[in-house]
Amino acid sequence: MQQQKSQNFWNSLPDGARVLGLDIGAKTIGVAVGGLATRMATGVLTISRTSIKQDAQHLERLIQDYEIKGFVIGWPINMDGSEGRRCQSVKDTVTELVKHLSIDNVLYQDERLTTSESYNFLDHKKNAKQSGAVDAVAATLILQAALDEYAHHNA
Repeated sequence: MQQQKSQNFWNSLPDGARVLGLDIGAKTIGVAVGGLATRMATGVLTISRTSIKQDAQHLERLIQDYEIKGFVIGWPINMDGSEGRRCQSVKDTVTELVKHLSIDNVLYQDERLTTSESYNFLDHKKNAKQSGAVDAVAATLILQAALDEYAHHNA
């Protein structure tokens, strides 16, 4: 798996490439898609997690459908910037997922506060979580933050 610094990640992608933003949780994976051409992230769906193999099959279909060249993964660091157990859990999940996928180009993006921002955006806390919408919105925020950083450094 290629875990890269932000600029190296973006430079490794072909012009106009599309990437998936993933918010990986214990029960769901929020998914967003975005690209270098538009520099915009859009929520796609929320995958209900079952097994690594089935989760990877869902992602592989998205890779093929959207011609994906990389992943921006939400990195759940603590508010003080330290890495906790959730970071290791996400890293372990990503390591296992990419074993079953056609691409392994990964960038980890700070995801602090994206879940609470998602709830604020949706403004329907209980229904949003039950529908999975909050996870797709969180993935969108994660990917958009990465695309904004890319745009800032390539302006």
